[in-house]
Amino acid sequence: GAWMLTTVSLQSMAILTALMVSPFPAWQAELVLVSLSLFLAGVVLYILIITLIFYRLVFFPLAIRRMHRRLVK
Repeated sequence: GAWMLTTVSLQSMAILTALMVSPFPAWQAELVLVSLSLFLAGVVLYILIITLIFYRLVFFPLAIRRMHRRLVK
């Protein structure tokens, strides 16, 4: 859950930067570049994190009892 926070925050910053293009027309090219860079960094992190989660779920056994003990405490 917390791993995806970085990805979501980068995507949100990309949207915020894209929304700043209208009020600052002198910086349009720079803001679009920053927005695209943030968006692509978020995509790369998303792919990396999802790959690691998929790897963990597929190739390692899930210990339900151990997970239950963590949730109960």
